[in-house]
Amino acid sequence: MNGRTTLPIKAWKAERDKLFVEKNALYQDYYSLKNETHEVDIIRRSVEYILREDERRARLPGEREIER
Repeated sequence: MNGRTTLPIKAWKAERDKLFVEKNALYQDYYSLKNETHEVDIIRRSVEYILREDERRARLPGEREIER
């Protein structure tokens, strides 16, 4: 305690409040990034689906003509 007879409660409370604010800001960043990641994943899956459909259609050109 560096020669002190009392505990530095005010300093601890100030640090606690500062850390609480920092934690809330980090959580906001986390949720924002989580939502962005979710949106990117949806876009990625959509693009993969479209590419698979294009591949499938390219492999089966004769069947397309028969259906018409």
